[in-house]
Amino acid sequence: MHEIHYSDITLLQRIADGEEAAFIQFFRTTSPVIYADLMIVMQQDKAAVMEALQETYVKLWLYRDKLPHIKQPDTHIRTVALKEAYLYLYETAPREPLPVHHEDEDFIPRHHYQEYQALIHEVIISLPPQRRLIYEMHRLQGMKIADIGKSLGLSDDAVHSAIHAVQQSVRQCVRELAIHDESSAQHQWVAAGVKELEEHPPVPAVFNERWLPLASRAMAVDRPTPADSSPVVRKVYSRRLNTWYALAALIFLLLGPGIYLLIMRANSRRAELLPDQTKVWLNEGATVSWDDDFSATARNLTVEGEACFQATKDTTLPFYIEADSLQLIVQGTYFDVRTGTGNVQIIPLGHSGATVSYDSTTKAVTAGQQAIISSRKTLQIEPADVKEIMSWKK
Repeated sequence: MHEIHYSDITLLQRIADGEEAAFIQFFRTTSPVIYADLMIVMQQDKAAVMEALQETYVKLWLYRDKLPHIKQPDTHIRTVALKEAYLYLYETAPREPLPVHHEDEDFIPRHHYQEYQALIHEVIISLPPQRRLIYEMHRLQGMKIADIGKSLGLSDDAVHSAIHAVQQSVRQCVRELAIHDESSAQHQWVAAGVKELEEHPPVPAVFNERWLPLASRAMAVDRPTPADSSPVVRKVYSRRLNTWYALAALIFLLLGPGIYLLIMRANSRRAELLPDQTKVWLNEGATVSWDDDFSATARNLTVEGEACFQATKDTTLPFYIEADSLQLIVQGTYFDVRTGTGNVQIIPLGHSGATVSYDSTTKAVTAGQQAIISSRKTLQIEPADVKEIMSWKK
């Protein structure tokens, strides 16, 4: 039997405390099993499976404080996943009696996520001032309960109670989105499915790095946005990430939620910092943008022009980059991205190499080489005059 193996109380407690790195570890281990389960019950409909997978991890994240107290985590995770599968099939039944097979393709889940995020956003900005400040210090600044209490002169119990109260409010608004109350038919369907999968489990899928944005979106669903945070938190957050993030907040207010921009000043060669502390240098006229689900566990970026990146913390996590309407994955610690020339170029810098993935092709790029995705959308490795290419960064 293929077990999910997440009875590690220490890790589950880290998730309950809001530690995103622990949730990513949890996601990497559990999602291949859940994906395989959903492929069975949803008749190999990959689009439907990805919808249900996204919903599953949103619910697991929103109810994260319950995880350490669950006696059978494996059964619980399967049950949550099958409930989401049932709801998806229930919703689509009038239009599509049986799920149909879709060709494998990049997928951006949109099931209830935007509704969740909009309602949760309203909950957060309507909180009493102190409770809102505590929650923002916890979720925006990543502060531990003890540190928040020390900063505000409150007991650990008071801080914990405030965070728990917000989580309850968030979960209530999610419940209000439910299309119908749980029925006996749903309970029977889910229970029968869990029993069948535990007795005859499918072989777990191989973890796909392209699934990581699902975990990132799950964690972002209840994360306050810097532009809407309390004045004290906004001041600390902007100072912590440098003055360009104050500009990002202004753009957020003018253009709406979900987009942040880092814009390089003319003739400046000073490194800026992304939210995960990755250093970035932008050539003149270049921009780097990211959605509000960018985090130290999901580096999703859009590059226009030329930008140089240097990871300073997690050097193993890939960057998911959109450049010239192309989607690519770069695994590297120090590299340059060049667009706007008709090709997209990835150039490793220093003595480090990089791995570049585009479409179904993955290639290693060593120092002195560059990966080029041509206008014909093919990935090639060619020699690179790194000194000439990087002459702008002095």
